[in-house]
Amino acid sequence: MAPISQDDKGSLPAFPMQDLPYELQEAILRIAFQDPSVSRLSLLTTCKLWKNIIVTALYSDIELCSIRQCLGFLDDRSSAKKHAPLHTRNLTFTLIGVPGGSTRGGRESAPSSPNLGSKKIDERLRGNNRLLLASRAVLLCPLVEQCTFEMFGVRHSSLLTSSEYLDEEANTFRSALANLKHLKSFAWITPRVNHNFVGFSVAVVDLAISPMVEGLQAAATDIDDAGRRITLEKGSLDRFSHPLQRITLHHCIFPTTAYPNESLFLLFAQSHPDDEDWLLFPQLQEIVIRTATNVDPKAVAFLALTWQLRLDSSMIESHTQVVLHQLQHKKAAKDPKIVLSDTFENSIWGPRVTKDLIDLHLKAFVMDVQEPNSPEQPSANPLIRALEESANTQSTLSKKWKTRLRKLQEWQRKEILHRARERVVISSVADAIAGAGSRSQQ
Repeated sequence: MAPISQDDKGSLPAFPMQDLPYELQEAILRIAFQDPSVSRLSLLTTCKLWKNIIVTALYSDIELCSIRQCLGFLDDRSSAKKHAPLHTRNLTFTLIGVPGGSTRGGRESAPSSPNLGSKKIDERLRGNNRLLLASRAVLLCPLVEQCTFEMFGVRHSSLLTSSEYLDEEANTFRSALANLKHLKSFAWITPRVNHNFVGFSVAVVDLAISPMVEGLQAAATDIDDAGRRITLEKGSLDRFSHPLQRITLHHCIFPTTAYPNESLFLLFAQSHPDDEDWLLFPQLQEIVIRTATNVDPKAVAFLALTWQLRLDSSMIESHTQVVLHQLQHKKAAKDPKIVLSDTFENSIWGPRVTKDLIDLHLKAFVMDVQEPNSPEQPSANPLIRALEESANTQSTLSKKWKTRLRKLQEWQRKEILHRARERVVISSVADAIAGAGSRSQQ
């Protein structure tokens, strides 16, 4: 076939872009919309299809960089309430500064709004309500797969803050996380622009840990609109499993209380209410905790051992169990890790969480395989039974795992211990708290 000459090109019939497959139009428009030489208004007003494609692309990845933007996102006049629930997959909050202080550019002026008075807006712009505003924004985006908080938290004074506000903040944060059934990555870290702050500036406050744990638990065990617990994935025989793969927390204070519902590590070791062999978060690949106080090494050791017991082939007793095990764990993370960097048992002036400390608790769990003196009958209610079992994980393994461990030879138990130990990576930030480099303890 002869090549088309320059003179012939002008006589070729025009090929409308709208006739291209939808995927190609979407790819082209995403690139064109980011090109500064292209008129974005022209793209939005060309046709309804193009407008829908561009709006979807715009709302798929949202970053809110100030309290003002959070208020605008939540405003009744904002189109976010229409599009964010349908299109947003990545949601990031980058709120610099310390709550109650001012930014480098000075205090933000109040935006004009017919719905809110200027005095009320001024109080909101101080940033003490940043967690409440962020939680309300998350509630608008139930399909989010990646959620990142880059901000310092707030430790409310019991003398200056009403109990009603504390309850509203905790309940909203809990509901926001419980609504994220598709969440794959959650991070709460310090702002990237934090060179003005030195030392242990708290990002994840202790008051936020409990609603965070309860919210994630509800996301994995919630009920549907008809009041039935979600047990099977739609259109599949596989049991429903939350898709969370990674959680990252920087500069956090864990609660000093030992209640299981406030332990992040025991949450990820918790079994499904209907099946002890099925974790609530089987796809979890990595937990990263950097610069944290009140970290319980026993809970860390228990989670590492729980992962290993469910994945280790020596814990499978029959061929039928092998087949069932393969079906149940086909989506499970093959090599989950707990990465701890500059974590402390108590305050930053106390001892760090070390590999030796983790080893002591692992050995206690694995070697303690004696029958309990007076076993109690579990509750008939699966939800209550799950809570009872999660509470017992603070002191011992369940009777089922003890029975299986007792049947193993000594070298097999030591192998499980060694592999569980490798699931915990301990690193120390150089130059203490404020350093940037790190070194690992293998």
